[in-house]
Amino acid sequence: MRMRIADNKDLLDLKIDIKCTNDIAYMDVALLVDKPEFLRLLPEYRKKHGINSLMSESEFMKWTIKLLDEDIQTLEDTKDFEWRSTNRPFWKFEEDSVELCKRFKKPGYFTQIIQFALACGVVGDFSYQHTKIEVEPTDPPKPPEYTDLPEVKIVITPMTTLKDVQEVFEKNVPDIFESHMKLLNYYYRMKNRKAGNFRRDREWYWMNIEGIGYTDIALSATSPANRLEYEKNRNRYAIPEYEMVKQAVRRYKNLLK
Repeated sequence: MRMRIADNKDLLDLKIDIKCTNDIAYMDVALLVDKPEFLRLLPEYRKKHGINSLMSESEFMKWTIKLLDEDIQTLEDTKDFEWRSTNRPFWKFEEDSVELCKRFKKPGYFTQIIQFALACGVVGDFSYQHTKIEVEPTDPPKPPEYTDLPEVKIVITPMTTLKDVQEVFEKNVPDIFESHMKLLNYYYRMKNRKAGNFRRDREWYWMNIEGIGYTDIALSATSPANRLEYEKNRNRYAIPEYEMVKQAVRRYKNLLK
């Protein structure tokens, strides 16, 4: 039986406003958010996550930050093995968004589109991001002392162009590294560490691990004349490289701590 237009009048109050400026993006979004079965799920999910009234984009961002803070506080107050069973509003909102994304057979970037549809009733250029930068790990959210060294990734899709990658890189990378000091400090130390003698120091370190003493390592690195001199007086401190080897091996050990 063909559905009459009147049968869908209940959807009018649920209609999502699409403000995407790109025509392809507009079409991509509309083919999800205009589905009657998707729209009829909105009241259920809004009620589940305490969304009593629609928010602006800025209000939505503040709301998600508040949920994330609650999740982090829960982790601080809870033993690790209880984490999965505790109340985590941000994680559950993310989980439901991903579930809806899969349910309607949409690619991963629709997770954020669904979230804005739920919370704001509006989807625009800000929420339509088929190319984006992500910092992982992000789930579950953890305070700094529990967080592994994060990794920055550019997520692309078949919709992505080279221009998209360049724009998302230029717009997001500086802020990402500034807001993740642990990540920034790691690379800052690596970029500013003097690497001129690193290969040599590593070689001497492994020679020492093999059981070769500082004296023999120094003899392998010194001149034939110095080796002959050592054979005569057996004074290891007379080998110019002896202290150098000793300091290099110790320095390399400290780097590995």
